[in-house]
Amino acid sequence: MNKQFKIVLTAIAAAAAFASVGASAAEGTGTSTATVIVPISIANDTALAFGKFTKAAGVITMTPAGGRSASGAPASLSTVTPGNAGQLTVSGDADATYTIAVLGGSLTGPGAASMTLDNIKVAAASATGTLITSGTIGAGGTQVLMTGGDLTVAADQVSGAYSGN
Repeated sequence: MNKQFKIVLTAIAAAAAFASVGASAAEGTGTSTATVIVPISIANDTALAFGKFTKAAGVITMTPAGGRSASGAPASLSTVTPGNAGQLTVSGDADATYTIAVLGGSLTGPGAASMTLDNIKVAAASATGTLITSGTIGAGGTQVLMTGGDLTVAADQVSGAYSGN
């Protein structure tokens, strides 16, 4: 909504020689505007899960499309608990743009045991085969992203459940 404001200008004679000339005033009307935006936020809808697998040195990879594989030492991947890609929802003003910066991390488990999570990959849910480093929020005010990454498993990894951010 525009609010109007008035500007009043007054000119005063600068020299004594013009003291007989009176001050003059002029008025004008201008407008002002402001826009409040919705801050961009991100929600973790579904955790990136690597599923169950046997202990063996190597890397378990989950793609943003939900494909899982193992490399390195032979590991047996459970088909009963196969894991899944992560899902995030970015919200904000329609057509707002953002950039993505990903950090690796670790998953911690029994005792102080941990596994390294890195090579995080992000894709728009509408095109999980295309990795992105930036995005644009859709007309509805949201964009859904899918995530994947690599989990490094040690040969002597402690058995149990692991989690992290």
